[in-house]
Parts: sequence; structure tokens; C-alpha cells
Amino acid sequence: PAVVLAGLYWQQGDDAAAVRTYEESLAVDPSNADVHYILGMIHLLQDDPGKAAPALKEAVRLRPDFTEALASLGHVHMLLEQGRGGGEGAVAHDDQVRRLGRGVRQTVSQPVPGIEQHHHVFQRDEP
Repeated sequence: PAVVLAGLYWQQGDDAAAVRTYEESLAVDPSNADVHYILGMIHLLQDDPGKAAPALKEAVRLRPDFTEALASLGHVHMLLEQGRGGGEGAVAHDDQVRRLGRGVRQTVSQPVPGIEQHHHVFQRDEP
């Protein structure tokens, strides 16, 4: 499946191919909140909060109790607001995360082939 291939591209350091393949996966199944989250996190790791925000927002829209995506979206809003001299957007998201429950750890809602846990996606093989 495309998600497995995208994960392999990411682990090998081919960011462009990973993003392209995750996006192709979303063309087939746009309702996959986990892939939206992963794309958002890749954009965030590439220091592009402007691209991360819509992907993370879609992950939260699809699954409102997706704590990791909600917390990451709050972080992205904070980064974007810092660039404009504010920080109010992040506060609202932080409050929503707290309402979902302190210490809640959200995992992939449905098994995604090749992805056991989200944070594994962000690890790369050492050269």
C-alpha cells in the first residue's frame, strides 16, 4: 500500500517522495485522519507550519478526539501567531486538549499498514 511506501521514503530521507505518496494515499482515502496527521507532522518537522496547519486541522475535523493531532495543531497555531505577534490561537487548542483528558495518549484509530505508532514514522534510518 501507498502508506507503507511513503513510510519507507520518509525513513530513507526522501521527504518529497514521502509527502507525494502520502498525498496520493489521501486521494484514495481522504477520510484517513492518521495520514493527515502524519503529513502535518512532516510539514512541521520541515519548519513549514503554514502547510502543517491544514493537514492537522483536517485530522482533527475527521476525528475530534485525536489528542496528538489537536495538541500539534495548537503548537502550529502558536508558531504561526508568534510570527504575527500573538498567541491566542494556541491557548484555545490547549484548553481543548485539557478537556479531552490529561495524560490521554491517542494512537492510530485503525491499523494503517506499516505504521504501528505515529512516532515511529518520524524516525529515520541512520546512514
